[in-house]
Amino acid sequence: MDRQFQGINKTNYFAAFSVQQSCHLNPWSESVFVDSLTKPYFAFQLVIDNQTVGYYVGLNVAGEATLMDLGVSQELRGKGFGQQLLDHFIQQCVQLNCEEIWLEVRESNRTAVALYSKNKFEFVEVRKDYYPTKTGRENGLIMKARLLEGYTTRPI
Repeated sequence: MDRQFQGINKTNYFAAFSVQQSCHLNPWSESVFVDSLTKPYFAFQLVIDNQTVGYYVGLNVAGEATLMDLGVSQELRGKGFGQQLLDHFIQQCVQLNCEEIWLEVRESNRTAVALYSKNKFEFVEVRKDYYPTKTGRENGLIMKARLLEGYTTRPI
C-alpha cells in the first residue's frame, strides 16, 4: 500500500474537494475551498494507492492553529484514516510553532468528538444552533488542545 500526504494546491485540489463535498450537509463552495489553499491556510490530502481518501484544511495565525475541516471518504471511514490525518495536522502545527489548536465540530458527530477527545482536545464551549441541519439547527462544540515546546506529534 502506497501512502502519501500531499500538499493541496490550486492544481491538485479537485479530489480533496470532492471528498469535502460528500462529507457535509452544507459543503464549502469550490471558490471557498480554493481560497483556503493559500497562506495563512495549509491543506493536505491523504492519498493511498493513487486514491484521495481524506484531507484537512488548517489555519495558522499568531501561534494558534485552527482545524478548519477534516474529512474522510464515506466508504473508507472506520479504517484509521481520520487519526492519520489528525496526526499529520498536529505534526504540521508543531513545525509551524503553534501553541494551541482550536476546532469546532457538530455536536451530533460523535465519531469526530471521540477522535478529538482521544487526542487530548478539551471541550471549551457550545455554539448554540450553529450548524444547519435538514430539520433545523444543531450546536457546535468548540474544542482546543495545547502543544508544548518539544512535542513532535501529540498535544498535551
